[in-house]
Amino acid sequence: MENQNIILFSSGITERNGMLAALIQALEQRGYACSYWRDLFEGANDPRNIALLPTLIKKIPTFDYAILVCEGHDRVALRREQGVEQAAVMRDNVLFEIGLCVMALGLSRTILVTDARVRMPDDLLGAHGALAVKRVLYQEQRQDSYLPAVQDVLAYLRMMEPASQEIDAYIHETKAQLSPVVIGASSSLACGYVTNFIFRTLEHIAEGVQTEQGTRVYPIERIFMHIVLPEVYQEHTAENAQRKQQQLPSACVTVARNRPAWFHYRQVGDELHIIDYPTTIVTSYHTAKMILDLDADDKTDVYAAQRFYTKELRLFEASLRKLLSQPFLRQVIEENYPAMPKREKQEMFRKVWSIVSRRLDMTRES
Repeated sequence: MENQNIILFSSGITERNGMLAALIQALEQRGYACSYWRDLFEGANDPRNIALLPTLIKKIPTFDYAILVCEGHDRVALRREQGVEQAAVMRDNVLFEIGLCVMALGLSRTILVTDARVRMPDDLLGAHGALAVKRVLYQEQRQDSYLPAVQDVLAYLRMMEPASQEIDAYIHETKAQLSPVVIGASSSLACGYVTNFIFRTLEHIAEGVQTEQGTRVYPIERIFMHIVLPEVYQEHTAENAQRKQQQLPSACVTVARNRPAWFHYRQVGDELHIIDYPTTIVTSYHTAKMILDLDADDKTDVYAAQRFYTKELRLFEASLRKLLSQPFLRQVIEENYPAMPKREKQEMFRKVWSIVSRRLDMTRES
């Protein structure tokens, strides 16, 4: 499994009683990279005057998932029509951080760990009265019955083991989901790339390709497409991709939609292998960099940059795979060829889908 970065939030009580350490240990044993929210402020220029909110806004989006331990440390009196109701509630800072995580990462990537007695705010409700975010319940135990510190941690570890297993299964299930709330540069770029490069290049490619040697018609079964993504995104990734691409000969489909569709290729026997290094993801890099450059009175966090760029690449690739689908291809053809006879649309769909489904691959290259 590709490494997933998790940020954890909790109250100070959860930290002191060992519950947080037990949860982190259980997750790290499963291969997750866990960071505690206090770690976000280690690089503060002035530890006595930390810019809390700007730093949270800057750092939370660099993670893949957020887990918030919501214990009922406080009690409040809720005024209801039938009287006053006493309820166990989470700390107010944890509640606030839930909102930040939902907006930065999405509903499916925000996980609450709590016992059943903790009151969930009404604003967290989703469809049919269920919580809109994932809630993992643990079994409440009496902390005053625990033995010394080591046994206390072990007790929490045993208590958190079922919860960590459920979190693990949930992450495996949802890691490919995209949240419409947080779709940004990567997903938008992927949509444009699929529509305006992949599909546009392939829509009329069977009618002929213009190369330096002249026009050549390739049978559909002899046309391949290779999308090459970088292993990691760094400052010079786009330049390196352009350099690799320029080493290949170029050709175009002259009758492509709106304008000629240019591409780079390699001839292998009688096969045409289209090879593309998407350089449009440089926009995603600059977007992430802009967020990371927010003034939060903190020092440069190399790990935050690595997390964010890795996440953006992962989101770009995941978006590409989701968009390379029959429904989206049909939608693109319908939107761009409204006057084309139905039979011709079906034939275009058949040819493009033949390449996309059987002879298109995506790889990572350093």
